[in-house]
Amino acid sequence: MMVPRAVQIICGVVLLSITGCAKQGRPSGGPVDRSAPTVTAHTPPTDATSIALSTTITIEFSEGMDRSRAEEAIFVAPQTEIDMDWRGHRLQIRPRDGLLEGRTYVVTVGADARDLRGNKLENSYSFAFATGAQLDSGEMVGRIISAADRPQRGAYVWAYDLQTFEGTTGKGEPAYVTQTGDDGSFRFERLAKGRYRVIGFVDGNRNQRLDDGESLALAAADIDVTAEGVTNV
Repeated sequence: MMVPRAVQIICGVVLLSITGCAKQGRPSGGPVDRSAPTVTAHTPPTDATSIALSTTITIEFSEGMDRSRAEEAIFVAPQTEIDMDWRGHRLQIRPRDGLLEGRTYVVTVGADARDLRGNKLENSYSFAFATGAQLDSGEMVGRIISAADRPQRGAYVWAYDLQTFEGTTGKGEPAYVTQTGDDGSFRFERLAKGRYRVIGFVDGNRNQRLDDGESLALAAADIDVTAEGVTNV
């Protein structure tokens, strides 16, 4: 992907540091709500195994959410076509073709999910489960710093599996997706073993894609995830 000169300059000073260790109505009245919403429960439970392929994923929030913005912030890996609907504060996620056998799934609620007052999650929230007997164990953490030398909140972070990567940064489907939190940090957990290319970008038009003119950050090197954690960082 050709990045405009102005964006190349930004890329020179935007840092993506990688380290490894392994529309509803607005309520009125009362004090202004400035508290960040949280995920209070979900199914399947964290690190559950042998989950049925017909399972519906549920996420319970602490309060009423801006449903469209919350849905935009839901990421399921491996990439899966999903349908979503709500029951009060609970979001139900149904994979259209069911889950795949013998796979580790990671469900992420991105940091751009927000409540009816516009308060966002402080950090992305992820949980994993497996349809087989074992879970993948790779992990990757990092941070994105803006051109103004400040933590870049709400940036998209993509991890491409280089076995299936099409060769053009910003195009194709990443293996894993998350968003940076208030301090610019991000975390990928329960990654499959492999070699990954990690990018970060600010999605100015909210289309969940990297477009010309949007700020782009690149990790200094591709990252090897092994059963023990992360190497070559």
